[in-house]
Amino acid sequence: MGSLTRFAFRDPAVLRAVAEPDASSAKALALLNRLGFVRHSEITLPEIDLLEVYLPEKRAVLAFLDHPAVLPPAVGHA
Repeated sequence: MGSLTRFAFRDPAVLRAVAEPDASSAKALALLNRLGFVRHSEITLPEIDLLEVYLPEKRAVLAFLDHPAVLPPAVGHA
């Protein structure tokens, strides 16, 4: 996951990464936290039933990681 976000952030047009892991997945949430993602809110994603794929409804957590270049500098740092 860290490699994926580093790769995505090499594109200057990418300002934010968004993740939506299952709300009950402690491992996924812990990984996102270690990578610097900020947990936002829980949502319910609807069921998707297509010929090619079926995904049941799920409770997910929205988490965001802003590109380091768009973050304001830390207080006391240039």
